[in-house]
Amino acid sequence: MELEYEFRFEDVIASNEERFRCNSGPRSRTLPLFMAALVAVLMFGVFGGGESKVKGVVVGGLTGVIAYVSWGRIARRSFTESVSRVFAGWEEPVEIGPRTLSLTPKSVIIRGPMQESVTSWAAVKRVCQSKKHLFLHIGPLSVVTIPVFRLVDPSSGADLAEKVREYSGKTIETV
Repeated sequence: MELEYEFRFEDVIASNEERFRCNSGPRSRTLPLFMAALVAVLMFGVFGGGESKVKGVVVGGLTGVIAYVSWGRIARRSFTESVSRVFAGWEEPVEIGPRTLSLTPKSVIIRGPMQESVTSWAAVKRVCQSKKHLFLHIGPLSVVTIPVFRLVDPSSGADLAEKVREYSGKTIETV
């Protein structure tokens, strides 16, 4: 017997865009410029002593430019990775997350917009529950997160938790 639960994801994009605004890296170039200038001065101090002032200026300037470019890339990395997950192009947002969750006595089947994932109940080591999610721990670093608060029928959350407990054979820990 297969039980199927549907999720809604209309507001995922808005909440993710809010998160992206928070993680978009430095708002100004003041810190990267300061870091680049500091590196340039340090490199000038190392290579600029004695008769080779030109060498010190060149090495310090090049190192400062490299530091400035590197800092900007590092600071924007999390924003770029997040955007690439949410946007197919720059204009069309893609709703992320599973659309349906099917529970059978032998497996958990998660169907998303571009993939289908099947996990055996035997692989589930631990089951935890918070106010908004169910977590199926498969290993030390692998967790299947079920967003219970996004169920189309909110009243089916208790039924879902009961079936997960029944099929997995594990007690549900509250986190």
